[in-house]
Amino acid sequence: MTLPFLPDDLWQQLLPIFGKAWPNEAVVAIWPDEWRQLENVAAEPMLSFSLGEADRIELLTRKPLALLHSHPNGRREPSDKDTLSQLAMNVPWGIVAIDANPVTGNIYAVHYPECWGAGLPIPPLLGRQFLWGVRDCMTLAQDFYTLNGVHMPRIPRARDTSIYPKGHWGHDPFRTQPKNLGLKPVQRHERRPGDLTIWMNGKGRYDHCAVYLGEGRYLTQSIDQASEIYVTDFEEKFIERKNIEFLRPKKMKKDICCDIAQLEQVNPRPLSK
Repeated sequence: MTLPFLPDDLWQQLLPIFGKAWPNEAVVAIWPDEWRQLENVAAEPMLSFSLGEADRIELLTRKPLALLHSHPNGRREPSDKDTLSQLAMNVPWGIVAIDANPVTGNIYAVHYPECWGAGLPIPPLLGRQFLWGVRDCMTLAQDFYTLNGVHMPRIPRARDTSIYPKGHWGHDPFRTQPKNLGLKPVQRHERRPGDLTIWMNGKGRYDHCAVYLGEGRYLTQSIDQASEIYVTDFEEKFIERKNIEFLRPKKMKKDICCDIAQLEQVNPRPLSK
């Protein structure tokens, strides 16, 4: 999907910058009337990026449409730090993944940015290809609620929960983050379509969320799978097996629309919140 702030002609101007910077990370800020490469002053620019004081002040005083930076290791998903920094900056960020041979230095591909953050067009809810932090289970749920007029704050991601100490939100994010999203627990027998659910997938902790659509149907985005409506014919057993808990946005209306086709027809390509 071509992004509104990055038409093909502009991308063709930016693309060489990321290739020339390899094996270091390159950073580009895009404003409505211009774009500019920012200097990466990180101590280890192959592994991360950091900006000088002047650039940081400019980004605060003259907010860009988006900030792009490259991942020379070919990874298309944001790091935990990326998700935190994007929220702090409150503009869309994009990852430009570069496929290259670290021995010969040959660059095979510089990929169109994978972008996330508020203000981007919401892609179709069904058929999304999974990308952690960009198109994952939480993003899918947030977009579902946005289409229904329910605001759910964006949250950072914790890819490897084992690196975070107990008590840190990243140690058990599906347990600690619901309160930050304005969700309240709902008893299983009180569940209704539109509730958010959290699941255990056999790891002893909650590691997945999905939107309950009613009658054993769940809007879900699983790792390495396209987003879909998962249907179980044995719902009570399924709930027990996954230790599913039900959570409800405090301002969710009772007649929330769970017909995905109808929901998207009423809201053609709205912006994420």
